[in-house]
Amino acid sequence: MAVVQISRIQIRRGQANGGTGFPQLASGELGWAIDAQQLYIGNGAVSEGSPAVGNTKILTQNDLTGTSNLLQQVQHIYRVNDTTITTGADANNPVSRYLQARLDDQVSTTDFGTIGDGTTNDTVALQRAINQLFLNATTPAYAATNAGASKRVVLQMPAGVFKTKSTLYIPSYATLVGAGKEKTTIYYDPSYTITGTSTTGVNVLTTISAATSMIGATVIGSGIPLNTTVSNVSVGVSISLSNVASSGVTGGTFTIIPVGPAIQFVNDSSTIGNPSTLSSTLGSNQPRRISLKGLSVRTPTGVNTCLQLDAVKDSVFEDLNLQCDWSTNYNLLSRGIFMQALSAIVTCEGNVFKGLTFTGCTFGVWAKQDIRNNIFEDCYFTDGYQGLALGVGANGTIAGQQYGPRETTITNCKFYNIKRHAVYLELGAANTTRDCKYINVGCNGGGNTSAQYPQVYFKVAGNTSQNDYSDRHTDLSTYTSLTSQYIPEVSGHATYTLQGVRQVGISYVTNNSTFGFRLPCGTDQYGVPVGSVTHSIDYFYKTNSTGAGTSFTRKGTIIVTADVVSATVQLSDEFNFAGTDTNENHALGLNFTASFFDSTGAIYTGAVGQTPYSIGIYYTNTLTSDTGNLIYSYTTSV
Repeated sequence: MAVVQISRIQIRRGQANGGTGFPQLASGELGWAIDAQQLYIGNGAVSEGSPAVGNTKILTQNDLTGTSNLLQQVQHIYRVNDTTITTGADANNPVSRYLQARLDDQVSTTDFGTIGDGTTNDTVALQRAINQLFLNATTPAYAATNAGASKRVVLQMPAGVFKTKSTLYIPSYATLVGAGKEKTTIYYDPSYTITGTSTTGVNVLTTISAATSMIGATVIGSGIPLNTTVSNVSVGVSISLSNVASSGVTGGTFTIIPVGPAIQFVNDSSTIGNPSTLSSTLGSNQPRRISLKGLSVRTPTGVNTCLQLDAVKDSVFEDLNLQCDWSTNYNLLSRGIFMQALSAIVTCEGNVFKGLTFTGCTFGVWAKQDIRNNIFEDCYFTDGYQGLALGVGANGTIAGQQYGPRETTITNCKFYNIKRHAVYLELGAANTTRDCKYINVGCNGGGNTSAQYPQVYFKVAGNTSQNDYSDRHTDLSTYTSLTSQYIPEVSGHATYTLQGVRQVGISYVTNNSTFGFRLPCGTDQYGVPVGSVTHSIDYFYKTNSTGAGTSFTRKGTIIVTADVVSATVQLSDEFNFAGTDTNENHALGLNFTASFFDSTGAIYTGAVGQTPYSIGIYYTNTLTSDTGNLIYSYTTSV
């Protein structure tokens, strides 16, 4: 078909945001808003059959690209086809929302530009997401208003590895949720390299890169001893080191690792780009109501902290893996969690740590100051130097160090391959370990036969260990291990009851006492015997004899009190007896005594050079041909 003529179609045009705005179009008339790049068609009159007078927008390419938002045009009704659910006042008036509003109910860090590929530096994008949602300049989440409450949303982090190069600062009411530990990882590596010159035996490194931000940073390089830090800086000239160089290097490459943690929680005086300091914290602006869940935080440097809690309160940390990549060299900054307090009132308190894994940290948890009422539940500490170090170095006088950690509850936690103590407390009261498990703890990397430290040590009184399990007694209570020193499971000043029961075979012995099992003395934190100890041993003995008049049961409590300084040990035994025993031969036939062993496993006699190291429990059994099993458990006070 030949085209004879093309007529020009007239379309009304103008500006939607200028003059009187977009006009009412005639029925079927097209209108183009030049400034808004929008196309409309007139609805027509109601008399013509139109539902309503007005204009209907026509979707164009512009609506589908650029900064326009198609989702702001599409309506969403929850379960619109489900007649059993009514979302509005009645079935004819359902609640309708734009699809964009529905999607905004959930927010992800990817909405702010994070990549999570393990290579891209996601620091800026992550901090932007946190700032815009929770520290918003218009309405921060901590604001005690309805608008502030509406900002307390959940920020999702998808699976991936999010590399960061500087500390992330998280304020009050922030909730950050990943896909799960080992699924979502914040990989914090703030290290960078500089060029400089060192001199043998000198603690100065000359470098034009010297900057005040380096103070406190760890320095690694040829001839630089382990754990060397920057103590002072001459900007653009040199840095002073905490150790002297063992060899000189000219124009060498050195690694600088800043001291900051992967994540630091900040108070309400913080603004975007200006995180608070601990000293600016008040009871009214403390970091609070924070939730961190379902992710891993890894500090591969081995000299950085994962989480720094500056007077954080009433917050929840759940399903986290905190990995420090500690390389067995002691470093105070290698901490899973670092808890600080400004005073006994402005402190870390009321926080719950549930289902956390601490891997390869010098210290799983470090809290020198007056933290209070924090709970560690179902946590796993592995391959570290100390599990929880509480009140270490607190002087008991200055603000924030008057009382030490108090009311800390450590429950159902497992400690595996911890070189020194699972829990070490220097100052503090009302702290409790309960239903915990200690496997290869306090052995400095060896096994229990190389035990060197108590697994739990309370330096001050007023703390308890309840129903904990240790693998140490099984390995060290028997005769074949007497040459290995029995360092106690719990020591210092405490009362503890170990979980479970033990069993020892009893046989007919008339003349010489036979070794049954041994128990530890009290020691200091280094495993050196000191002070006194009392063991209350609850036992049950059932003879294997089934003959008439020979079968019996005996249940009793042995009290052993031992003092290392005076080298004295006393034993008493009270028991109940059930069975036929006309002349009390059966009831009195089994007797127990106690003696000290020295460090070589020999019985302590007071000879020069001998020191009591453990306590042996011996028995005699005058019941002819009698055999049986002694089942026992014990509670200890040191």
